[in-house]
Amino acid sequence: MNKTYALQELDILKNEINDKLKWYDEHPEETDPDTLGTEIEYSKKMISVIDSMKNMVTNDIPEDNGETHYMFSLFNRLQRGIPATCLEDVDIRPKEWQETESDSGIFYNKRYGYLMRLPLKLSSNKSIDVYHDEFRFEFYDILRNQKVSRGELPNRFILSVLDQLIPIEFPYDPDIDHIKVYIELFECKLQEDAKPVKTLGVTHYMTNVSDRPEKIFKFFDITGDTFEEIEWKAYATRRQIYDKTIEIVKEVKNDENSKDE
Repeated sequence: MNKTYALQELDILKNEINDKLKWYDEHPEETDPDTLGTEIEYSKKMISVIDSMKNMVTNDIPEDNGETHYMFSLFNRLQRGIPATCLEDVDIRPKEWQETESDSGIFYNKRYGYLMRLPLKLSSNKSIDVYHDEFRFEFYDILRNQKVSRGELPNRFILSVLDQLIPIEFPYDPDIDHIKVYIELFECKLQEDAKPVKTLGVTHYMTNVSDRPEKIFKFFDITGDTFEEIEWKAYATRRQIYDKTIEIVKEVKNDENSKDE
């Protein structure tokens, strides 16, 4: 790091904030009285932060750029609540895990609370342990061409499908091991007078180190509280109905626009 440059820029920033405080003091009538106190308090806190940074640059920041990069990368991880080193499973580092309740079988990682080990019941009445990270998956709807929040998808889908198909591997780094899942999420009426059914198609996924997408091709009925895997034929029928409905809606909108013109 060029310390001279860094200190110069911090001084410029501090001077600008001090000028803003001076302006507040000289022109109180031009500032919203409901927010003035908050703005002054925030500005003073920023000056305190800048003074701390100047002290750190002068006394603590390494001269070597590589060391500086490592230092700030580590700060960035810690600021976001990401552990400084990779995590291990319950058996390797049991002291880093805590069971939520006695004999519940549910464990969370004490260094990274979003990582859990959960007992998952299978259809055969057997159970397996599944590791789950709340923020590991990112969902992208290729029909709507947009990201999908986790809240739109059933928990059972993530736990009983994705966490088994794409299990967490240890040592685990939650800052690196992110997975993008491509889905199709839509509603349609199987019959004209019937209630809509909601369908989830899961087509591909990519890890941060993938050269190409990996196929999943699983399809589910997620209407209401339902979570049931369906065959490709049933899914294809639903997609055809959905696509036809979208085309009809587009034609109606085009007709309305033509009339307006």
